[in-house]
Amino acid sequence: MKWIRTAVLLPIVTCVALPLTAQGPTIQTKAPGFFAGIGIGPGSFRLSCPQICVGDRYWGWSGNVRGGVAVGKQWLIGLEGTAWRDTRRPENEEAIKQSMWLIGPVAYLYPTPSKKLNLKLSIGALKYNQSNPDDDDDNEQDNFSSTALGASLGVAYDFEISNRVYFAPFFTFVGSTGGSLTRGDGQVFTEDPNFSLLQFGVSLVYR
Repeated sequence: MKWIRTAVLLPIVTCVALPLTAQGPTIQTKAPGFFAGIGIGPGSFRLSCPQICVGDRYWGWSGNVRGGVAVGKQWLIGLEGTAWRDTRRPENEEAIKQSMWLIGPVAYLYPTPSKKLNLKLSIGALKYNQSNPDDDDDNEQDNFSSTALGASLGVAYDFEISNRVYFAPFFTFVGSTGGSLTRGDGQVFTEDPNFSLLQFGVSLVYR
């Protein structure tokens, strides 16, 4: 009888299907999710040091790249690099080329249920370089560099544009501590310089 076969098979199919249905989301939420992103925008940079550097801010182009894995439902952990550069040609003065980059581990926190607002913290090695691009003699006294401990704090908001792809306006502050500003000939120019970067821009994020 057809109805007897149905009555016998239906409970069996139900018993098999229910555990599989319940198990699917659990496995998916435990699986690690990879993320990657690239951002670009203007950055306002300042170098200040005791009694020597005036601490003016200079605008240039900046960007960042990052990648890593999801840890739980709210955290992304990975590696991030941030860079800034600018070339100024003041009137009746030598041109000045400056660059700065920071690379280190990064953590992103999504504190809201919508998982769109996110906060960032990155700590790593910060490198600064200054030179005169018009100096054909490559005068070492015109070149300066510094290595310090840097930190990056940021906030962004992800707007979804397709599956797992987001457009994210962001604001980031980068600061440093320690280190010294050294000339190209190895002489220490000043101790304890401070570097800071205010970075505005947009990112393309996959997560």
